[in-house]
Amino acid sequence: EYRLKVASSQEEVMVGTVDAMRVELSGLTAGTNYLLSVRTMCNDILYSDWVDFAFRTVPAPPALPYVVGFEDEAENENWTLVNGDQMNKLVIGSDEEAVLSGNKSLYVSHDGSDYFYYFNYASDVHAYRPIYLEAGEYLSEFSWKCAGEDTRDYGRLYLVPVVRDIRAGEYIATQAYVPEGCIAIDGGSHLNESADWVREVVEFSVKEAQFYNLVVSWHNNNSGGATPPFAIDDIVIREATCLPVDSLHIVAVDDRSVVVGVKNEETINVEWEIKNDKSEVLNSQLSILNSQLSIDGLAPEAEYEFRVRVVCEEGDTSQWRSITFKTEKRAV
Repeated sequence: EYRLKVASSQEEVMVGTVDAMRVELSGLTAGTNYLLSVRTMCNDILYSDWVDFAFRTVPAPPALPYVVGFEDEAENENWTLVNGDQMNKLVIGSDEEAVLSGNKSLYVSHDGSDYFYYFNYASDVHAYRPIYLEAGEYLSEFSWKCAGEDTRDYGRLYLVPVVRDIRAGEYIATQAYVPEGCIAIDGGSHLNESADWVREVVEFSVKEAQFYNLVVSWHNNNSGGATPPFAIDDIVIREATCLPVDSLHIVAVDDRSVVVGVKNEETINVEWEIKNDKSEVLNSQLSILNSQLSIDGLAPEAEYEFRVRVVCEEGDTSQWRSITFKTEKRAV
């Protein structure tokens, strides 16, 4: 015999008996805590004691763009913190040093509140939120900071198919690797060695439409490190409606000019700029298809960065693609 109640209200939503080792409970509400009570019916008058099982249904996937700054308590309930008995934990908290905007963020803490970690206690902890993504091109945007320690103490942001278990004390992504089926959305490597806030914009592709867990992970070993530990705020997951050019390459360069090859399969409008380490030199906007851009008026023996982005329509541009080069010595 079983009884199912909503944990918060104790409202009984389901009662039944079953002559089997399992029962399917359908029609439940997403993102809700339930209490399931079960007892054995030995005969018509003899019953075992009730045994209770608490569980929470998976939250409904959010609509895109998904924007979270950890300010909304209802949305925070949709994040699962997997800390177990690890010394250093991920928390949604309000330590001012760990917050970029608003009053809260997701960060590492040794005591559930303070933005600090113990270097000498190895920890692998995670926080995740289910999300559904169709096959296609996407952008992740987020702000983070972490001093940590080279490849030993760091944060990661990535997608994991929901069928994969996420456990405290076990890592999924290493400093520069995510397992097959997972998708790195943090640039592909560990996030650390910056005690100041960094804003990232990362392009990523989803090959197969499915439910994923959006995962934030923290790993530290048991020797050395530096504060502050990992903190992340203002995460955005959105479709990439305006895609960048396929590739850039330097065709030719001399002491005063450069020819840059821009590869793209369709005719596009692009905006480009070229800079040296002192100031912006040139910029323009034009329509191209697998074109070569010839840029004159450069200084000899100078290092430059050429950047180009696609302009799909007013207010909708792709991420920048860039390439660096150095002009040759002045021609004699």
